[in-house]
Amino acid sequence: MAGRTYGEITGFPPGSTFVNRRDLAKSGVHRPLQDGICGGKDGAESVVVSGGYEDDDDGHEIIYTGFGGRGDAKGNYVAHQQLIRGNAGLARNSVEGRLVRVIRGARRRCGALAVEGPPL
Repeated sequence: MAGRTYGEITGFPPGSTFVNRRDLAKSGVHRPLQDGICGGKDGAESVVVSGGYEDDDDGHEIIYTGFGGRGDAKGNYVAHQQLIRGNAGLARNSVEGRLVRVIRGARRRCGALAVEGPPL
């Protein structure tokens, strides 16, 4: 897609912090206010790792689960991830060698959001 920006956003290098998701969205680093993946089947620009999944980030390694598959009231997995929308975009990035910005969420940075580097 012509409007996608992969890799670093000018003015927001790794280590940049944001007070909340609204400020993060305004910066263009990760535009969705809720979604964890910014992108679609054509490619994914960024992901937010916010501690919503039990094993997603141990501080040294990120396992990004993607979206979908959680369906009960407790947020447990009830189905496998499907390669659609942002999940398909992440897979396409991997095949095509595109960078993905990674933003660590509030649970990791005392209430702030922080751009981590180097990108995936």
